[in-house]
Amino acid sequence: EKIQAMFTVLKSFGCVTTRESSNSTRFSMVMSLDFNAAGRITAGHLQTMFLERIRVAQQPQEESNFNVFAQMLAGAETDL
Repeated sequence: EKIQAMFTVLKSFGCVTTRESSNSTRFSMVMSLDFNAAGRITAGHLQTMFLERIRVAQQPQEESNFNVFAQMLAGAETDL
């Protein structure tokens, strides 16, 4: 559950809406997990790379910025 929650948060910072997809990933992730003898996760490491940084300042017409910005505005007070 914690790993899935982590991916959900990361995807907000790295996914956008394009003409072809409402949730298009604009970065890469490499993840490694360490397990103990009982098969339980003992450690994890996540590396993100290749984020499409230019999209923060400009994005193609009819496409969105990163989803996290829309999500923050959706949760903001209306008088903001």
